[in-house]
Amino acid sequence: MPQPDGSSKTVQAGSNGFTCFIGKDGTPECDDQNAMEWRKALQANQAPPNKIGFIFMLAGDTGTSNHDSTERHTHQHWVQTGPHVMIVGGAAHEMLSPYPRDVDVKDATQPFVMYPGKPNEHLMIPVHSQEITTGSTR
Repeated sequence: MPQPDGSSKTVQAGSNGFTCFIGKDGTPECDDQNAMEWRKALQANQAPPNKIGFIFMLAGDTGTSNHDSTERHTHQHWVQTGPHVMIVGGAAHEMLSPYPRDVDVKDATQPFVMYPGKPNEHLMIPVHSQEITTGSTR
């Protein structure tokens, strides 16, 4: 949950390696251990660890600048994504190369690089809910 100082409070730590919390902007997310290390390094202005982390935000986000995460209220290079997962961490940089790196995201319903060229760059992968059907239509 958002705290007065802007930090997040863990609502419940899981036993599956993920920690879920409500971020500063009020959106829920779940991070694996490597993603938590990535987040902590960036908050401390340190280089991200050379690991791959996984984050999911299945409720979407409230939007941000794709140029600088501190520019939340300027709406420059603004991108808002619905439900998505993220691949983060220093070791993930090589896998980012085939994906769009435009600061102005042309299609946020397709995978793209968030914060291209910045230490916190990561792969955004939108997910779409689909109606699941079972059984036979015979």
